[in-house]
Amino acid sequence: MDAQLTDNLGQPAYRIIRYIRKDATRNWTPNNTFMAVQTANSIEFVENNLRFIKLVSPIKQDYTWKGNRYLTIDPYPSYGFSSAFMDGWDYTYQNVNSSLIVGGVNYQNTITVAERDETLGDPKIPGTLYAERTYSIEKYAKNIGLIFKQFLHYEYQGNNKSFKGFGVKLTIFDHN
Repeated sequence: MDAQLTDNLGQPAYRIIRYIRKDATRNWTPNNTFMAVQTANSIEFVENNLRFIKLVSPIKQDYTWKGNRYLTIDPYPSYGFSSAFMDGWDYTYQNVNSSLIVGGVNYQNTITVAERDETLGDPKIPGTLYAERTYSIEKYAKNIGLIFKQFLHYEYQGNNKSFKGFGVKLTIFDHN
């Protein structure tokens, strides 16, 4: 957490700077800056000028909301993907108040936010002309925050057997 500030809607927000390093022998270096905003019934997260609704009230099993509702129809135009792959996602609470082992540590009172799990076509099947995979999930622990995140999106073009996509997998290894 770097500083408390006010977002462009006049709401209190927190600037967060993520630091990374390749291994324990390297220095930590800033990687990205984010903003977290707590509203009356949600936690919103701004990353690369894209606002996501990450958590909402009430936190209960199978509760759903449109987590990407603030995104434009084409949030990543420079990547050249089909324009709507992030449109209409239904975020859903799963495994509410469960214990979860992440990185060898047992976390109590966790929740999973299933954001998207969609597959179209299969590039392993000969003759497939197009395939697409989108998967996004986040896991949070009470009084800690995000402890696991996985995101993957790719598109496959069968005519030249090429993949285009990106993904990230984050796992907590320590916290204050």
